[in-house]
Amino acid sequence: MDLSRALAIFGKNDFGDVDWPYGVAVMRRPSKWSDERYREHVESREEAQQLVLEWAEKHGFKHNTIACCPYWLTRKVSRRCAPTSRGDRCTRYGSTPPDQHWLDHGSGWTLNGRPAAITSAPYEIDEGDHARLAHWTGQGMNVAYGEGWYGFTTQQVVIWLPDRIPTVTPVRPR
Repeated sequence: MDLSRALAIFGKNDFGDVDWPYGVAVMRRPSKWSDERYREHVESREEAQQLVLEWAEKHGFKHNTIACCPYWLTRKVSRRCAPTSRGDRCTRYGSTPPDQHWLDHGSGWTLNGRPAAITSAPYEIDEGDHARLAHWTGQGMNVAYGEGWYGFTTQQVVIWLPDRIPTVTPVRPR
């Protein structure tokens, strides 16, 4: 893999390595793991890295670690949620937030420096999640479902503002 491409999208972590989204980096080998199990882990994470890199390049995205919830998408610049006169408090963090479940393993994505999309990888999407995502489509956002890079039996949810980018597709649509 061309690490310069990955660095351009994900930046560097504190160790100078690519700052992959949560769960995509190769972890250090746990002492209990066999050589074979660790090799399988490395191969699966390298495949995930390739998937997320190609997906981000396809859409022209850069990874963003500040993104937290769909209110972030409505901002002109990337900044964390805070209470405002509109009442748009973060809907992912805090006391029983309505978007916490479907936003498991979430990542934010910018396009030309502006918030453009959020992806997540929940293990399941229940009726409450579908209702909450319908709320956001009622607010002018688009949602797509598929299989992403996280793996481990998760699904991918992609939510975006169509006035910033008309179409965003999951890694593997459902």
